[in-house]
Amino acid sequence: MAEDMQKKCLELTTQSTECRFDPDFEAGSDPVRFPRESREASASNIKFDENSGQLTVQTVQVAGELPNYNVSLQLNPSAAMRFDVTAVSNAGSAGDWAHRARYFPDGSLLYLPSLQVLPPGPGSNLFDVYLQYSTDGQQEWLQLLEYEQVP
Repeated sequence: MAEDMQKKCLELTTQSTECRFDPDFEAGSDPVRFPRESREASASNIKFDENSGQLTVQTVQVAGELPNYNVSLQLNPSAAMRFDVTAVSNAGSAGDWAHRARYFPDGSLLYLPSLQVLPPGPGSNLFDVYLQYSTDGQQEWLQLLEYEQVP
């Protein structure tokens, strides 16, 4: 999967340094964390409530398209690091590019910058999160691939 993401990234970008997918990457019970540079504030409102397992994302933009969507996900207690899709609604169109939650349909990947974990705890409660969309024809879910704590 990482080789496919690296190949697709190289096809789409003019700067190969932006493509840093490790071909030996394997998602396990403790996802790998990679450092990121050039952090910007997110235009999305993304919150995960540890008590309820509810993940809400306002203003997800599908890469290459204008509309934004609001998405609600529920942590599945019987499937490790899996979030079931509970609601998707249209949130209007995006005027300008902004650093926000973005869904990349070619790889079925969802990027959630500056996800806020609630209730607040000691240290930073912000994380950059990467998930992959899956479906079995009846249910839709997102599987956690990677996360990194944001200072």
